[in-house]
Amino acid sequence: MRLEDKPGNSVYYLFELGKTQIEIRCIKSLPSVPLQEVTIACNNSERLKKRLDSQGIKTTEYKADPYTGLRAFSFGAPDGVKITIIEE
Repeated sequence: MRLEDKPGNSVYYLFELGKTQIEIRCIKSLPSVPLQEVTIACNNSERLKKRLDSQGIKTTEYKADPYTGLRAFSFGAPDGVKITIIEE
């Protein structure tokens, strides 16, 4: 769903499915794209981490998420996006 056009040629979109909401900000006037990061919650992060490691995808050690205190690890996507997995 397109939310609104913002000054400076920016457009905001919101996707919602159940309790999950994703906001995408399309900022057309930026000369370069800032670093991106995605955080995903999952109920079996240990299994996911083992699977990623077995496929040669380098993951970080577990650490406490600074906002929730929950156990989390990260890995990098091929396009440079940092993906953090938080265990619910």
